[in-house]
Amino acid sequence: MVGDDEFSACVEDGMLPARGAAPVPAAALPLALVWQLTHTVGMDEGVVARMMKEQAVQAINDYWMSQESVRSPLRSWTKSTGCAWEVRANQISRV
Repeated sequence: MVGDDEFSACVEDGMLPARGAAPVPAAALPLALVWQLTHTVGMDEGVVARMMKEQAVQAINDYWMSQESVRSPLRSWTKSTGCAWEVRANQISRV
C-alpha cells in the first residue's frame, strides 16, 4: 500500500514508491563467496548470512590455507620427484 507522501512524491517528482524488494546493501556478500562458504567449506547458510564481507573473506582464506594442497601445491610433487623448488613472491624456481 502506498501512503499519501509516497503518492505525492511519485506524481510530483517522479519518485517511484518502494515495490517491496529490499535494496541490496553495499556490503552484500558476492554470490560466489556465499556458495564457496556453504558448499565447499560446509558452513550453515544462517551463519554466512550474518557475516560481514571482511569476515566471510577471512573465513574462506582460513579454509584454503588449512588445505595442504593449497598451502603447498609443490610439496607432494617435490617429494615424489626429488626435485627441489623454491617459491618466492609468486615465482617458482628450481633450486
